[in-house]
Amino acid sequence: MPPCGDKGYLPILVVFRAVCQLAVALIVVNLHRALKRLSIYADWQALMRQILYGAACNRLHGMEERYAWRLLMTHDRGGIDMSTLTQ
Repeated sequence: MPPCGDKGYLPILVVFRAVCQLAVALIVVNLHRALKRLSIYADWQALMRQILYGAACNRLHGMEERYAWRLLMTHDRGGIDMSTLTQ
């Protein structure tokens, strides 16, 4: 068996990371299966999509663009044409 790493063994952090990634993957798969059985699957999927979209938006856009997006979301959810914003 060829040596791994610069010391001739597999570093413990690599093994730990692989185990953690596998555990998270199993949790997500089990959660996915459980939610599919429930009627809230579509709601959960929409929430995850919105969270991922928000994270990507926060990464790629400036503060003014993110603020404008939040204002539009607030307007859409409010159901009225005018709103008062305070600090």
